[in-house]
Amino acid sequence: IKVNPLQTTITSILNTGLCVGRDSDNKICFTTDNQIRFTVNNALDLILSENSLTPGTSNGTALGTSSLMWSDLFLASESVVNFNNGNVTVTHGDGVLQIDTDSKLEFGDTGTFIHQSANGILDLVSDDELELNATNEVEINTTLVDVNASGAITLNAEANSNITITGELDIDSSSALTVDSATSISIGTHQDKPIDIDASTLQIDASGGFSIDSGAVSSNITVTTGGGDDKDLTVSVDGGGDSSLILSSSGTAADALKIVTTAGGIDITN
Repeated sequence: IKVNPLQTTITSILNTGLCVGRDSDNKICFTTDNQIRFTVNNALDLILSENSLTPGTSNGTALGTSSLMWSDLFLASESVVNFNNGNVTVTHGDGVLQIDTDSKLEFGDTGTFIHQSANGILDLVSDDELELNATNEVEINTTLVDVNASGAITLNAEANSNITITGELDIDSSSALTVDSATSISIGTHQDKPIDIDASTLQIDASGGFSIDSGAVSSNITVTTGGGDDKDLTVSVDGGGDSSLILSSSGTAADALKIVTTAGGIDITN
């Protein structure tokens, strides 16, 4: 470009082969129609075209570095972030960020993640241990809580804390089931809805007490026999000393406390 010393203003420089830069390895070129191409150290790093700003090659240019970071990122409503190497799409909605249905949010390794296994089903998955910790309360409100585990299930509430589950509760464990509370454990149901706890062993440890509140209906603790097998229901106090097993009733009827058999006798042994 040759400029006359008397020329003080250049309004435009237009040429289909125009490049501007420090040298041939570091330049801005307008050689491609409808594109502005940025080359650094002889590598095409950035392309600005209509409605898009892209790297020169896929996965070729970073946005910021570990020492030079952008302060903020502003995206418009309904924007999409696509992690194509991992085939994950994150979409912005009305106050939400949505991960596409085939993707998982992993923590640490592939065995610990959150994902939607089916329509309307959210899975929290861990290959070792899954903990819900709260300083005050853990509250679950649903029509059904279904817990299945091949190992131990532990619900542990620290002092002055509560674990509250509202709705139908189904806990199934082929190993030990432990419910541990520093104060008390209260399991309540409404109307004639059942409480069904099924485990190979059931251990309930509560220093403050254990209560079952069935509301306005009667309560039953039943061992169901089947296949001709003899099964016993044993209520015992272990540990010796001055410990006692107490059966008490606050009812006002003449039969406030009943011991009933329907087909056999009553055997009391001291």
